[in-house]
Amino acid sequence: MVAIIVLWILLGIMALIVIALHFSVTAEISADRKNVEYKIKYLWFTIYPRPPKKPKKKRHKKSKKKKTEGFEKSSDETLPAKPQTEAPPEIPIEQLLEQEAEEVDAVENENEEENNDSLTSEDVTEKTESENDKPEPSDKTESVQEKKSEEKKQADTEKPHKEKTVKEDKKQNGRLDKIKDSWEKYKKYIPMGCKYFRKLLKTIRFTDTEIDLTVGKEDACEAALFYGKIQGVLFNLISLISGVFTVKINKANVNCVFDKKTFDGAVKTKIRIRPSALIALAFCMLAAFLKMYLPEFIKKRKAKKIKKRNNKEKSNDSKETVGV
Repeated sequence: MVAIIVLWILLGIMALIVIALHFSVTAEISADRKNVEYKIKYLWFTIYPRPPKKPKKKRHKKSKKKKTEGFEKSSDETLPAKPQTEAPPEIPIEQLLEQEAEEVDAVENENEEENNDSLTSEDVTEKTESENDKPEPSDKTESVQEKKSEEKKQADTEKPHKEKTVKEDKKQNGRLDKIKDSWEKYKKYIPMGCKYFRKLLKTIRFTDTEIDLTVGKEDACEAALFYGKIQGVLFNLISLISGVFTVKINKANVNCVFDKKTFDGAVKTKIRIRPSALIALAFCMLAAFLKMYLPEFIKKRKAKKIKKRNNKEKSNDSKETVGV
């Protein structure tokens, strides 16, 4: 019995959700030359703009009176005074810095003297003998060495340039191949996407549309010509929009003024979208995609399994021949 009640409750909740999804989200738009106003509503609730919140009144805290002022004063007077100690004389910072610099110089001088004492006369004689024993380079050897160094430098400069050009060509070819592969992979899904995108645009409905324009020029002939142009552009635009969206027009007027130059107007409309229609369209699109994608996926999987079986059979055959 309890299970049946729970099922009925769940069915009731699902029915409420389905009914709520059939109600459309409406956006009320009204525009004129000065400003644009819009509201977004769902059922009886305004989603945007939200109503401003009322500021909360701040409660003023009552200041507490100090009751113990006299007692504090009397206690301060009765407390004994602390003995004052004389502060040591302050040494200026310049004298401290000079003392530190003198100490550092004295330490450096001592280190230099120790290093000079450590150098013996034998080390000096060995250095002079090694310098005298070195052979003096000839002019021919210097020229040969210079040529070799120049050739090496040229080769070193040419090699990275060639390597860079080769790498860049490989990268460009690799990118082009990837783009081509991705295009061939997703090219068949483009017509399906365009079809469902058109259906999605058709679910958007323009209702209670009112258009009111006033145009005019100082010359009557120019005003009439301008009126005809604006009227043609307006109704061509309406026919183009109604081919893409679902449009219902209550009023579309163009008023002409012959004595002054004006161009003014106002537009009011309501844009409606049903969430249930969007969900149904998404399910249909998903089903069409799976219908196209699953057969290829199954074929590829079967081909991989056949390859694995063939490889296993070949490996078993090779093992048997080796054992014989």
